[in-house]
Amino acid sequence: MTDLDIMVPEEKDVVVSGKRYTVRKLSLEQNIRIMRLIGSLHDGTKASIAAEMESGKGDMGAILEKLAIEKTPELLRILLESKDEFPRISFEDFSDVAVAVTELNDFEKIFANFQMAAKNTKGIAEVVKNLLPSLPSSGK
Repeated sequence: MTDLDIMVPEEKDVVVSGKRYTVRKLSLEQNIRIMRLIGSLHDGTKASIAAEMESGKGDMGAILEKLAIEKTPELLRILLESKDEFPRISFEDFSDVAVAVTELNDFEKIFANFQMAAKNTKGIAEVVKNLLPSLPSSGK
């Protein structure tokens, strides 16, 4: 192991509920799965809020807590690349996973890159839209 490996680790071990896991930089697949999970959390929140409002309850905190508890095991399976269930993870263990993930992934750089990519593509949709009517039709 070189000094550089120690300063910029590629992976980090964490212990969750007494079991050792290795956390690595998040892959594109993991990121996509996390985005889908967040999307399902959002969709579940909308459905729960609608149901609660209809029934006259509408306790937003309880709705979000229920959804977070239901989705935490799935998030951990993605982050730890595991099929384990994580039924009763401690908050301390969860925070260890969060620290490992954020140490190994430069989220500031990732967000800045996507922001720059969005800036670079600004206006492309409008140009493409304007070009479409002038393209020859295939007749289909």
